[in-house]
Amino acid sequence: MPNKKPAVILLSLGAVLLLCGGLWLGSNANAGQKAAVSARQILAEMGRPAAPRPSPSAPPSESSSQPTVQELASDALGILEIPSLSLELPVLDDCSEELLERSVCRYAGTDPSLPGFVIAGHSYEEHFGMLSRLAEGNSVVFYLRDGTELQYSVAELAYISGNAPEELQAEDWDLTLFTCSFDGSDRLLIRCKRT
Repeated sequence: MPNKKPAVILLSLGAVLLLCGGLWLGSNANAGQKAAVSARQILAEMGRPAAPRPSPSAPPSESSSQPTVQELASDALGILEIPSLSLELPVLDDCSEELLERSVCRYAGTDPSLPGFVIAGHSYEEHFGMLSRLAEGNSVVFYLRDGTELQYSVAELAYISGNAPEELQAEDWDLTLFTCSFDGSDRLLIRCKRT
């Protein structure tokens, strides 16, 4: 009679891995929903209501160590709009893990109207999770706080290794949007030129 012990161990290990994967996906979806609510709240505080989207039952909790929605709105550089994705997000002026959980952030560059400006965002569905759906020629608009409207066109989609941050700040591009790949090992870059 064959030994069934290895099969039972493998099945048990498979079940544990499936459970862990499900918990991870659920946690990521929850974080994405909280981020979507936060971004909409910041847009509203900036005086620009976002398009209605489904929201979780509870808004993100705000602890005393986290900046308030009002502080984030007053520090936002402007609003990034990607019409083909029906995406409108405040661009926060600083970049940290905590801020990326609220909205997209300035990663590099000091002036959005100059080449080399980079915006980072998590791959949450309501943030930069759909960037891979963009195509060359798609429009990207950045509305600055002072009312200036910067128009861009997607020129290139590229993947780079997560260990190559120097490639993010290529001065050849007017604007770069980036996010992590699904497994976090690579970065998706959306390179844009001013129009």
